[in-house]
This record gives sequence, C-alpha cells and structure tokens, in this order.
Amino acid sequence: MLYNIGEWKVSKANAEKFLEFMGRFVEWQKQNRKKFYYVQSNFGILKNEDQTAETWMYVDVYEDQESYDKFGEDFRRSNPDWAGFLRLRDEFESLIVPNSYNCEVIVTKPELCIE
Repeated sequence: MLYNIGEWKVSKANAEKFLEFMGRFVEWQKQNRKKFYYVQSNFGILKNEDQTAETWMYVDVYEDQESYDKFGEDFRRSNPDWAGFLRLRDEFESLIVPNSYNCEVIVTKPELCIE
C-alpha cells in the first residue's frame, strides 16, 4: 500500500467557509471517481490546541506505486477534464494559510504489517 498524506492550516476565521468548500470538493471527486486511482480518501482535522487555526489533512490510499504514478501522469496532462478540479484547487489555495500545505508519500513495508 501507498499513502499520500497532505496537511495544511485554515484560519479559524475561514473555518465555516472552508468546511462548505470541502463539501463541494469531496462531491466533485465522488462525481468524477474514475479520474482518481486511490482506493480510499479521507479528510479530517487534527486535534490540537491552536486557537488561531485548524490543521486539516487528507489520507489517500493507493494499492501500489503504479496506481499512484498513473494518477500523477493523468493529472499533469493538459486535459480539459481536470478544469473543474483545478478551479477547486485555486479556491482551496485562497482559503488556506499561505505556505502551510505539505504533502508526503509513505510506502508501507508489508513484512512489517501488524493485523
């Protein structure tokens, strides 16, 4: 399995507006599910004591490196099918704390899995 994990901050002043935006963002992905190669995607807020901002994150689960790479290849193309997503991404960037977005990829070691 491969996990793509992103994290960013949203000021408390933008919290309601951002939550409404995320509803539209998730709905777009559901309506365009075939464009995404993840097995599952989850969004949430990290629990913390910060009084000024919420820390949001997503965890996208991919079956393997190949499916993750395929998504990356499709997404980078100048494909008009991605126009709706790119508009949402621009709106996303306007609502978050500047320079707070960070993304990491984790590749699991099956031999170290505990079930």
